[in-house]
This record gives sequence, structure tokens and C-alpha cells, in this order.
Amino acid sequence: MVTTTTAAGAFALGLAAVHVLAGRLGRLDPASRRATVSFAGGVSVAYVFALLLPEVNRAVLEAVESGSTVGSFFRRDVHVYLVVLLGFVVFYGVHALVATSNRDAEASDAATPVFVAHVVAFTGYNALVGYLLFHQEGPGLLELSFYAVALGMHFLVVDASFRRHHGTAYDRLGRWILAGAVLAGAAVGAVTPIDEATLSVLFAFLAGSVVFNSIREELPEPGRIRYLAFLVGTGVYSAVLLFA
Repeated sequence: MVTTTTAAGAFALGLAAVHVLAGRLGRLDPASRRATVSFAGGVSVAYVFALLLPEVNRAVLEAVESGSTVGSFFRRDVHVYLVVLLGFVVFYGVHALVATSNRDAEASDAATPVFVAHVVAFTGYNALVGYLLFHQEGPGLLELSFYAVALGMHFLVVDASFRRHHGTAYDRLGRWILAGAVLAGAAVGAVTPIDEATLSVLFAFLAGSVVFNSIREELPEPGRIRYLAFLVGTGVYSAVLLFA
């Protein structure tokens, strides 16, 4: 029987592989590539709104009502959304920096300061994703699988964004750093315990971060095919989450 620890390790390898191998999407024709990315975006958005945010809210609400340490940290369950907001704002700032730098330039082939800052921000992000593979709000393989699949799809879209903004520099160096960050975070998560309050904070921050990256990077530009692909991704994964 596969344990959650074994599965988490396998999922960490799979998530790292997304960054290493996602460049192969470039072999697809542009329409198919955009549709694939839009479908992946739909899956990620469905996970955030159908499972991740409700799970964070439920965990904090239970803690507040029980008067536990988490409850004293948040005082009211609505306070957790300030952490969600923080995750949103932090990655909005990261995007603003990158977008401003590249507004009048093509994808860069050099490791510029903006490229370094972008990679550093997502190194922490990916490490958090890897760490949380070993510390889920809900127990069991099913919950872990939902998380891993959705974040794998999310990484696919993040990877496409990095390639668009940074070109060869990302393909030569950045993708390996982001892949390594997932594995490093998972390694730390596998050997370190975490208290309930900190876990809730980390999931709340992740939720806000994924929400922004979903809205900015994953929502397709106007186009019938891209919208349909996004809609299929959202609908299929929402159904899986609701009826599993």
C-alpha cells in the first residue's frame, strides 16, 4: 500500500519534472499550445476556489471556535483572508516588476536583475509548494493527489510565463532552479514538523499567491478556443473535486 509520505515524494519529483520538461509544449502549434495552457489554468482556478480556499477557511474556523493556538493567532476566522491578501499583493508586485521591465523589450536572453528577482520570488513559491506536499490540511492520498495535480497544472502555466518573459535565460538556468526548489522544499517538509497555526498561515499565503497567478497568468486572452479550453479545465476539475 502506498503511504502519503511515499506519494508526496513521488509528486515532488513530478512537479519538478514539469519545469524541466514543459518546454516541449513549444513543439505544438501555437493554437494547441495556448489551448493546453488555458486548460491547465482552468484546473488551477477550480482547485483554488472549490477546494483550497474552503479548506483554509474551515481549518481556521474550527480553530477559532475551539480556542486553540490558531484561534488566538487569527482571533476571528476572517483574519486568515488578510494572509490570503498578502500572498496576492506580493505576487502582484513581482508581476508589476517583470511587466514594467519587459514592456518594451523582447524576452531576455541574459540573467538580468529582473530575471534574478523573478526567479528568487518563485524559488520561494515553489519551495512552499514542495514543503506543503508533506503537510496537507486534509488527510489522505486523495487530498494530496488533488493538490499535486492542480499545482502541476499551475506550474505548467508559470513555466510558460517565464519562457515568454525571459527566453533563453530561463531555459538555460531558471527552470532548473525552480525544479530544484520544489525538491528542496519537499525535503525540508519530509523531515520537519509544523504546528497548526503556521500550516494555516502557509496555506493561506499560497492561496492568495495562486489566486493572483491564476488571474494574471492563467486566464486566457479573448479567444473562443482558449476560453472553451479554460472552461473545460474548470468544469472537469470542479466536477472531480465536488463528486470525488
